[in-house]
Amino acid sequence: MKCKIWKFMTKIPCGTLLIPMLVGAIINTIFPNLMPWLGGTSLATFKGGSLTIVGIILFGLGATTNVKVMGKVLRKSGTLILAKLIVGFGFGLLFMKLFGFNGVAGITTLAFVTCICSTNPGIYASLINSYGENGDMVNMPLMTVLDLPWFPMLIMAAGGASLSAAEVLTVFVPYLLGLLLGNLDPDFSKIYAPTTNIVLPFLGFNFGMSLNLITALKAGLSGILLGILFMLFNVPFLVLADRVFNKRGYVGAAMCSVAGISIVLPSLMGDAFAQYLPTAVPQIALCLVVSAI
Repeated sequence: MKCKIWKFMTKIPCGTLLIPMLVGAIINTIFPNLMPWLGGTSLATFKGGSLTIVGIILFGLGATTNVKVMGKVLRKSGTLILAKLIVGFGFGLLFMKLFGFNGVAGITTLAFVTCICSTNPGIYASLINSYGENGDMVNMPLMTVLDLPWFPMLIMAAGGASLSAAEVLTVFVPYLLGLLLGNLDPDFSKIYAPTTNIVLPFLGFNFGMSLNLITALKAGLSGILLGILFMLFNVPFLVLADRVFNKRGYVGAAMCSVAGISIVLPSLMGDAFAQYLPTAVPQIALCLVVSAI
């Protein structure tokens, strides 16, 4: 009897990350010392490898970004990209100004800023494939760039977070190296196209092994609330911008969902935000699910 595990995972929004994360969280809650006890490659692969996996994902995203279409993207949908930047910086900085780093109603500022900036290219592509026009897919490369951690990291730094320039710029190095190689030699783009799908389950499991399920469940209601706030702050502005400037609306709506890579950000913020990681990660995950639905 064959088990359709992968097929089941792919039916759930970002399931290839969320399901391994849940499994990892269950194991870590019951056996918190399992991976340190195993050590070696098991520890490096399933608990201590998140930053390495993130670097590989960023390299793959860069390798599959075609710089030749960037100009066309800006001409066609520059207003939507600008609207997304305004929403991210505007609401992100306002939230930090009003509630500080601790946030409000259980929602951490780290989780709010991360989500408010995010756009899920996979869900965008799926919706455009069903309801849009072929030319709308040209937005994908620039949306990928927007989804890199630099966007929320800049907002956090502008709001007073103690982030050095090196901590922000370091997320660009794997991406830019992939971008260079992918555009110099198209074979790199072909080879690294499936990178994210291959390593995402490992990344999810790594995140899960840093979570306590009891703590994660306590973040449940605040994560759902975060998802609702994400939709309230994104949908009206992006749909309005699309209607006014492009006479459409559906493209703006398709940009209103949270990407799986957003779960990466808390682990990139350094020791100063380590205390928020156990709460922020499940909140971002729940916001992802709410916005996908």
